[in-house]
Amino acid sequence: MLIFPYAFVGSDTRVHVEGMSGASQFKSAREPDLSRDGRSLVYWADDGNGPGRLQLRNLSTGTERTLRRGNLRSPRISPDGKTVCFTEFRDNVWTLCAVAIGGGPVRVLQKGGDVFMPVWQDEGSLYAQVGGKFVAMDFRGTIVRPYPIEVTGSDQTAIEGPDGTLYFTKDVPSDLPKAANPQGFPIAAVFRYTPTEGVSRVSPPKTSMRAIRIWNGRLIGEGTDGKRDGIFSLAFDGTAFKFLRAGTEPGT
Repeated sequence: MLIFPYAFVGSDTRVHVEGMSGASQFKSAREPDLSRDGRSLVYWADDGNGPGRLQLRNLSTGTERTLRRGNLRSPRISPDGKTVCFTEFRDNVWTLCAVAIGGGPVRVLQKGGDVFMPVWQDEGSLYAQVGGKFVAMDFRGTIVRPYPIEVTGSDQTAIEGPDGTLYFTKDVPSDLPKAANPQGFPIAAVFRYTPTEGVSRVSPPKTSMRAIRIWNGRLIGEGTDGKRDGIFSLAFDGTAFKFLRAGTEPGT
């Protein structure tokens, strides 16, 4: 199941679930994530009335409730469906936090450096950018494996492929057509890392891809091929960079 925010009236961006009617309650909805059983959806939203909202939506009933208010980002539901982790700006640092899906007190998992874009792995570990590095953490937020990779830019994503290979994004100089990036800002590209082969680029030249996830045996992410912006898929070997549909920040 693919979920994504989609701007259908100006900046009125709500989360849509492919194959289902209806959309999230709040506009300006961002970074959706789906539980493994397909019953729950989380996202964050800015409704213009105070701090951002961490929203939990029941896809069976269409009802929503707020789990947290604050300056927060990147909510993710754990594989067992019991916990939502997210980042929150606390004491001048982006901190990794967690809350039970039923609500309750917020726990701080990791605040050793700015934490960006956490992603749960199937066995319950977490990958995230912490400062200028990618790390693997256990469910308590303890770093169990740092990777020898320098991260350029913030809000980069790391995930583990089916064979254990680390796939990640980082900023690179733009090679997009000038019409697609008039200011020449750096763009995000997808790379892979193995201890034996080191780091190599996966995404094709003259493309950009960020916020990567795994969906239907492929990488997906928000990107561009220089002609269209939207959600793209990419094979693990770097072939078949394909436009899927309009939208941003896909979740699965």
